[in-house]
Amino acid sequence: MEWHEGDVIRKLRVGAGWTLEQLAQMSGVNIQVIHRLEYGRTKDPKLETLNRLAAPFGITGRDVRDHVPAHRPIVLHLAKMPPHIKKLRSPRRKSTPTKHSRSA
Repeated sequence: MEWHEGDVIRKLRVGAGWTLEQLAQMSGVNIQVIHRLEYGRTKDPKLETLNRLAAPFGITGRDVRDHVPAHRPIVLHLAKMPPHIKKLRSPRRKSTPTKHSRSA
């Protein structure tokens, strides 16, 4: 699974306890734009949009982009992250339960 800018925005928003509506109001970005970005339907968003979405968290759009490596799974370098987003973790794949065999 690859990360995109919307994953970072969504983690920040949810971590702050904000709804889409609240982030839209604080950033001035249309709620549908935020939704499409968070769910990966918008590819390569404009830096201006990311700046507006990142500002309520005290970071920049470039900070958001810096944590989304191109074409590879994200590895967040916690030491390099701004304090506002240190709690982010890469998305986890759903694990499949393993069946334990019983001895007869």
